[in-house]
Amino acid sequence: MWAPLAFLTVSITLLSWPSGTSGGTTLAKDPEQGEELGTAAKQMRAAEPYYAAVWKLVGGAAFGVLAGYFLDQWLGTKPWILVGLSVLGISVGFYGFLRDMFRMGKR
Repeated sequence: MWAPLAFLTVSITLLSWPSGTSGGTTLAKDPEQGEELGTAAKQMRAAEPYYAAVWKLVGGAAFGVLAGYFLDQWLGTKPWILVGLSVLGISVGFYGFLRDMFRMGKR
């Protein structure tokens, strides 16, 4: 639960690092926003599509399992809705992950 919040906090901090130099590291200009980015911020920006793809895979599976579990508890149909939504969530997450990976491969 805290991982997305920590990732967001680190990303915002790195992407909004002040202009100039810091600790002897030269900052490069960001052509999109006219501000300067550090090495770590450039690496985080380059890794962002991969983080998004992984979150689709994990999020689809987690949503399917949690929704199936709670629907089974509510309807008393253990374990059939859990199994069905788990398979559906994993399938949808895997499809989104592969779609993003193939899109990145075409760039």
